[in-house]
Amino acid sequence: MKYLLSVVRCIMLACLAAGVTASTAPGGDDTRPNWTGGGAGTTTPEGGVDVDEFSGRSSHVGQFIAEGFHTLNPVDFTFAGEATWTAANGDTLELTYTGQIFLSGDPVYPFGFVAELVAEGGTGRLSGARGRAAMSGAFTGRPGEFYFDFEGTLDPNGK
Repeated sequence: MKYLLSVVRCIMLACLAAGVTASTAPGGDDTRPNWTGGGAGTTTPEGGVDVDEFSGRSSHVGQFIAEGFHTLNPVDFTFAGEATWTAANGDTLELTYTGQIFLSGDPVYPFGFVAELVAEGGTGRLSGARGRAAMSGAFTGRPGEFYFDFEGTLDPNGK
């Protein structure tokens, strides 16, 4: 069973990465990843959604603190959410994410996830930012702790 979960997880991540790469190549532009990072935080059920509070580091944002929320579909274990990342200087980046969770086999972080992270503007120097990234991570449950990493492309000027 662990082998099957590992295979499913690898296939899902490969498909997500292929989709992100294909979707970031408008007009034959250079699609080498230029946006990487990760973070960690907590998630807490509240009023029908899971509230996320976390911090991390991004190649374009630098150190950031963030808050957002997501909802989980218990039928197919997909989720969708949104968050605002706030840089040290107060500039913000608005993001949405959609993905799917799976059993990881890790006793500390028993649930893994893969997702697409989409940047859609913000404030200050990030007001025109647009980009996409493949995101993966794991969490302990709800309420609980999570971590994530991502890699993709971000155009801070929205071109």
